[in-house]
Amino acid sequence: MDRVTRKRIWDYLEGFMQGLVNKYDPDVVKNEVLKKEFFSEKRGEYKPFHMALIPEGFLRIQSFFRSFSTSLGQGVFEYIAKIIAEDSGL
Repeated sequence: MDRVTRKRIWDYLEGFMQGLVNKYDPDVVKNEVLKKEFFSEKRGEYKPFHMALIPEGFLRIQSFFRSFSTSLGQGVFEYIAKIIAEDSGL
């Protein structure tokens, strides 16, 4: 893989990670938003024990990793494959 392709992939991943970090920043994700995440009637999720036992920061981290894993499988890998294919002339 050439240097240009690696740079494109690196820049994409860097932007992707920064977007997730910003999304879960304590200044962005207020307590009300976090509570909605763990008490979602629409999704049938009620996690009162999570909210009572796990510190807010850890809940934010757990949500971050769940979002991270989902996003990797639903777009990131495909986009990286597209970059590689484009740069290899396919």
